[in-house]
Amino acid sequence: MRGSSHDLLSGSSGRIVQFEASQASIGFIRERIDTRFVQELQINCFAEVLNAVMLAVAEIEAGEGSAECVLRARSKVDEVKSWALESVKIKFQVCSEVSLAAGREGIEHTLKDHHADAIRCVTPFLERLANPESTAHDRCDVRSTVEDMLLQLSSEMHAISYLKEEDTNIYFEERDNLVELQTTELAFMENVLKAARANPESVALQSTGIEALVKAINVLQACVEQHAQVDTATICLDYANFVLEAIRGHPTDSAIQKGACLALCLLIAMRHELALHVSELGGIDVVIQAMANHTTDAIVQVNGRLAIAAIEGRSTEPSLCGSGSTPSKDCVLW
Repeated sequence: MRGSSHDLLSGSSGRIVQFEASQASIGFIRERIDTRFVQELQINCFAEVLNAVMLAVAEIEAGEGSAECVLRARSKVDEVKSWALESVKIKFQVCSEVSLAAGREGIEHTLKDHHADAIRCVTPFLERLANPESTAHDRCDVRSTVEDMLLQLSSEMHAISYLKEEDTNIYFEERDNLVELQTTELAFMENVLKAARANPESVALQSTGIEALVKAINVLQACVEQHAQVDTATICLDYANFVLEAIRGHPTDSAIQKGACLALCLLIAMRHELALHVSELGGIDVVIQAMANHTTDAIVQVNGRLAIAAIEGRSTEPSLCGSGSTPSKDCVLW
């Protein structure tokens, strides 16, 4: 089944690459670039908090008092929030507007929430280090766990940075009208969801469905902008229902949880009325539960916070840096 799922996605990926190279949706791709900037900033924020813990471990192992080391670590952790907010300030000096029309206030709110999440994540580590009865084994265990989390964040950061650069290049390419490709991709997506819904217990098919769904969102956005005869409202509603089914059906699978949270964020960014629908179906509680089930998975935490922000209405209408003209590349690159 896994091989079959991989083959399905490979064919879809080829069509999506072709589609995005020639049918870039300016507003949507710009919003995706800005969303990835926020993800990068969240990942950096989380990494800096984790680095403060690593420094405390090193200082304690060097013979310094554990209480003093942990106190300094807590101070460094608190300072990370100021650094993250300063980064947003600098970016707004480069480009005063972003496609996430919630703007600076919404982004700062999300970063503050994520910083609080990061503190909750590392607090048990710091408490363990501060314990007078803490042993070398305890410190080794803390270091090993934090190193794994940092490695995961580093890998995800590279992936996001690559995708953001790729999107920026696509943003400036000429776009052609590929109605046939749009129709093919949406039909493919419908078949993938049918297979996944017919086999709800299959982790592979649910993962394939979510991955294909994330890829298909850009196709839908282009249909909207071209006024194509496609009922995007109904399709997005169906996609959102599938995502919620998948996230509820496989709470222990981190790949499904992180992909589902990202999918919810992207869907609501395109059809903002979905926020109320997802909320009425318990979407916020589902995402919070996903974050609680995967407290050491940094990407679940990042995507979960983005999804909650979207559901609560902090991700709103996309807007361009200027009106009536294509924004400059400096404006797009957050």
